[in-house]
Amino acid sequence: DPGEPALAPLRPAIDRCFGHDTVEEILAALDAEGTQWAQAAAAQIRAGSPTSLKVTLRQIRQGKTMIYDAVAAMEYRMVHRFLAAPDFFEGVRAQLVDKTRDPKWRPETLDAVDDAAVAAYFQPLPGHELSFD
Repeated sequence: DPGEPALAPLRPAIDRCFGHDTVEEILAALDAEGTQWAQAAAAQIRAGSPTSLKVTLRQIRQGKTMIYDAVAAMEYRMVHRFLAAPDFFEGVRAQLVDKTRDPKWRPETLDAVDDAAVAAYFQPLPGHELSFD
């Protein structure tokens, strides 16, 4: 018997904080939670690329009802789009190359991330869609 999972006692707080529809609402819920766990989670989220945070939340929400082939195609599109955008390489620079841990995200804030820009990560790739046929 491996015993109770480490996060089991946090399940109500996790559900309460992460059950929201936007990154901003999730962060507000974590801030309101006020626990050490919630503060650490919020800090880790805030360190990420604002665009990546919004794209990833949409991916998680959308992907939970999709079949594998559709999820794989969606993630294939996302990878292509992330590699064409500046934040992936900026994160690598700040974390691995310069080791300054001070990425300059574009855009810099969640408020500045355009909904259309997020939606673009999920659009079909002209000329090279992933197919399992």
